[in-house]
Amino acid sequence: MAPTGYGPFDRFRRYLHSKQKRKGDQMTETCKTCASENTVSIDLKLSDGTQVRFVSCHRCESKEWKLAQGEVSLQKVLQLTASNLPR
Repeated sequence: MAPTGYGPFDRFRRYLHSKQKRKGDQMTETCKTCASENTVSIDLKLSDGTQVRFVSCHRCESKEWKLAQGEVSLQKVLQLTASNLPR
């Protein structure tokens, strides 16, 4: 087992942490569309093992999906998920 801080998920978590702002004890993301900090973010692990983050803005209702490499489309997230579903 790799020590904490050395696996791909830990690098992803550090990347996302660098893009967030701390608000009390809660980490918040800033909306790229309207700059609001009133967002909800959810970290998910897809069926292929890929770590993604879904961010939704309460103010402008924009939604985005993020990988460690940056933003991706919903279509790409669905492709990653579908590629590992049993046939």
